[in-house]
This record gives sequence, structure tokens and C-alpha cells, in this order.
Amino acid sequence: MDGTDRRQRARQVIPQLAEKLELSADLTILSERWNTVARLGDSGVIAKAATLAEMAKADPLHWFQLEIEVCRTLADQGGPVHRPYADGLYIVDGLPITLWHEVEGEMGEATEVELVESLATVHRLGGDLLRDEPWFATITTHFADVFPKLHDRSVIDPIALGQLKDRYQELMELVVAANLMNGFIHGDAQRKNAMATDNGAVWIDFEECSYGPIAWDLACLTMHRRFDTDRVLDYYAEMSGHDRIRNADTNTLKQLRDLEGLTWMLAIQDEREPEFKAETASLLRDVLAAQRL
Repeated sequence: MDGTDRRQRARQVIPQLAEKLELSADLTILSERWNTVARLGDSGVIAKAATLAEMAKADPLHWFQLEIEVCRTLADQGGPVHRPYADGLYIVDGLPITLWHEVEGEMGEATEVELVESLATVHRLGGDLLRDEPWFATITTHFADVFPKLHDRSVIDPIALGQLKDRYQELMELVVAANLMNGFIHGDAQRKNAMATDNGAVWIDFEECSYGPIAWDLACLTMHRRFDTDRVLDYYAEMSGHDRIRNADTNTLKQLRDLEGLTWMLAIQDEREPEFKAETASLLRDVLAAQRL
């Protein structure tokens, strides 16, 4: 099934669920880059269907369920997160779909200050959430899932895959040795996963959340060149009351983030446009070249 078919399937089953719940089946597609995200008419509800997650995740449903549970817990505490609608998680024709109350008061892109403040609040309210789950599952489970999938589908040659595995092990050894402070983390705290509202930034897309190094979320946030790493780390220390995260540790996590992103792209490249595959191949060459230095 190619990417167009997967997206078309989501466009077909989301209205079926909407009609069953007596919501508007008039879809406005907001994103189809990874999941299919759509607004359901004027109902104030957003639907998210997992269209490509199975290409990289062994159990996408588990992560969708965690996202629902975590966001409901944080929202009940007044946390800056989107709130699940009704039961939240549904299966239609084998496709996992989550429903969410639309974030109100959207004004555009959140500022650096708003993002750091709201992220510190999420960490504080989240506390030990998911501590019973595997440590740093955002990363450890991802690579445990994606490497076999890349191998089984012969996405890249075995030598290159072995180099990627070696790089992952090197970076994880550095992360463990750094003895970083742990807590609940968003897992994918990039600026696109936060929305500006009248009351500050609200975080969405918690489907990679876990219990792990707090610094991971700051590394993800500062991957974008518009954010100054020193300023973000200084302000986070001020807002959270924690010791300032070291730049060297953030840099290690950024390298791990790059590797995570590359493996995601490799996993889904056959479902995407030729330009995406070309970008993925270029990134792979860069990573392997750096590995040989």
C-alpha cells in the first residue's frame, strides 16, 4: 500500500468514526506528513489517524494509548496540553484514531519564552509519569523497533545498517555516562508540536512521551536554528529550579536526535515522494561519512 493509499484510507475512515459519534464528517486536512490530522467541521474536535507509524513502530497502538492517558492526566492538573475527546482512542477498520478537543485561542507560533515556560510546567506536572515504562523508551524502544524493520525490508545494506547501530551504541553510552536528571518527557518537543494561545504555549503530539533525560526535550527544542541553545538552557534552569543542563550533554542528545530522525526517514521513505527519498539518501551519506572520520 503506497503513501497515497494510506492517506486515502484515513480520509475514508475518519468520517466513519465522526458519523458514529454524531460529529461533523466534514474534514479539513491539517497535516498528512506523518499522521493524518483533520478538523471535524465546526465540532471543535481534531482527529489523528496513524497512517505511517507501523513502518517504524512495532506497536503504534501502545504509543497512542500512552498519549491519551498522559494528556488526560496532565490536562486534569491544568497542564498546557491538548485534552482527549471522550474515550480518546478508537480503532476503525484496523486504523488507530485519536480524537482531541481543538486548542482554543490559537494565535500562531509560540515564542521561545512561552515554549520553555510551558515545557518546564509539563515536566513539573508530569513528574514520575511513565516511570514503570522502559527508561527513555522514546529512543531505546524506537531503535529496538526500527533497526529490525530496516533490516527485514532491506532498506539499506547490512554494512551501513551496522554502522548506524554502532553510532547509536556510542551515543547511548555517552548519555548513560552523563548521569542526566530523569523525569517525564514529551519526547518530540519541537516547535511544531506546540501551539500559541492567549494563555501561552500548549503542547500536542505526545505519542513519543516517556520517562527519561529531561535534557532530551531541550535538545529537541533547540534543534531549530531560531532558538539559541545557551539562552534556552539558562531560562529553563531559571524556570524549573534545576541545575543548568550542560551544553556538551545537549550536543550529544542532538546527535542522537539526528540519528533518530534519519531512521524514521529511512523507515517511511518508500511511502513518500521522490524528493523525500533523495533527502534521506543525502542525510544517510552524511552520517556514514562522519562515522568513518
